[in-house]
Amino acid sequence: MSFLGRYVKGDIVPLLLACVDASDVPLEPAAAPSAQVYQDGGILKIIKLPVIDKPRLTGVFFFPLLLDANFSAGNHAVLFSWTIAGANYSVVHEFEVLASGNSEGLGQALITLDLPDSSYALMESISGRIKKMRNPRAL
Repeated sequence: MSFLGRYVKGDIVPLLLACVDASDVPLEPAAAPSAQVYQDGGILKIIKLPVIDKPRLTGVFFFPLLLDANFSAGNHAVLFSWTIAGANYSVVHEFEVLASGNSEGLGQALITLDLPDSSYALMESISGRIKKMRNPRAL
């Protein structure tokens, strides 16, 4: 078990998994591994992990988990499971969500518009939502 870190709502938790067999040799699993995210003892999300860089890395999978409004403050566990040559393997990782942040995520794009009636700012968050703000002020 390993601790992935502390995050706030709107952050992305990197779910990275290297599939190995009983002798810690990296191998491709029979199917995409799954990640079950637990909160307060119940399953919050089930994710099938996509492979990354298959030609150069054997059995490495990654998923960027956005901490949206479904995640509350507290400890969370991620159970990764995969199958190699008929044998089932699993590993558990933990992370903590702190009581702060914005569930829409951080802004990744911003444009300002100065019109005769007002000034506007359009911001796109990492969750993909576009927010319009009127008369924004930079402090």
